Amino acid sequence: MNDPTLLVEPGGNARIGWPCRLRNLHVDAPGKRAYVRTMHEIYRGQISDFNATYGMQFDSFDALQAAPDCRLHTDLSNGNETRDNVEFLKKVVAKYYQTARDAIRRYDPNHLIKSMPTLILWTQCYRLQANSPISYFIRCMRDTRCRNQV
Repeated sequence: MNDPTLLVEPGGNARIGWPCRLRNLHVDAPGKRAYVRTMHEIYRGQISDFNATYGMQFDSFDALQAAPDCRLHTDLSNGNETRDNVEFLKKVVAKYYQTARDAIRRYDPNHLIKSMPTLILWTQCYRLQANSPISYFIRCMRDTRCRNQV
């Protein structure tokens, strides 16, 4: 399969497709803005450090924001790029489940969210730490004592 949005291919081969897809969107796309904000945080506002990791020549993070299709492929041998993609993916997944949880709670505040197999699979694929926000979210969605804290 060659689907850039697929996180886990048949056979269990993990891919990081969403970060690549979102960073290549147009300037006004929320996913692109979130990607640039995350890179700005990771690289402490130093575009030169970002450029060194990705082999780019941007003058600023604003220039990165304005560049559509700035990097169409992910170099899995680049440890910093992989780290960046995982950090960004954690934010994307957390936002997705926050949005889903909020929508469910808005219409059914007592709804028991029993299982989240996709999130658990992502957690396993990316070996997220037990104390990561996503792992905490999984525990809280299962545990009725802390569901309202998430």
